[in-house]
Amino acid sequence: MRPAEKLILLLLCDIHKHLEIEGEVDPNLIISALGRHEWALESEYYLTEEPVDRAVVTETAKILTMWRVIESSYDKQSATEKKRIRDAAYPASVEFEGFDGNHDPHYGVASFYVDKLKQFEERKGRAMNSHTSTSLPSYRRMLKRFEQIEPKARDGLSADDIVSILKS
Repeated sequence: MRPAEKLILLLLCDIHKHLEIEGEVDPNLIISALGRHEWALESEYYLTEEPVDRAVVTETAKILTMWRVIESSYDKQSATEKKRIRDAAYPASVEFEGFDGNHDPHYGVASFYVDKLKQFEERKGRAMNSHTSTSLPSYRRMLKRFEQIEPKARDGLSADDIVSILKS
């Protein structure tokens, strides 16, 4: 950290303490860590995480949009068609099962979209962690098929379209 950055942090900590601001950041810890123990700040405030790759953000939005269309199109089907879709697509599910929360950055992006950005709100309160590394490769195959079909499906996907995507 450069001297000017340290000075700014010291000034901000001084203001924070003077105004008696209560929060998650401890100005005394910051002051004592500056210099030889800046590693402690990285650990305490998770400053070492790399930013999410923009390609992951874009792909996550595309996958969530695909599932929005699949699920809303499925909901519009008759009971007979819904059963036909489930039977034909088995073992694939007609509901989004999430991303691997332990190993896939898409999980964090999807959660941020839903919880912080208030987008894809139909996902709110629903499972987002698939607990499996196989979900993303499956979604990528589905997305390729979806992108071929979706432009022609102005009023939603047909039952055959849904099956075609789920079986990809």
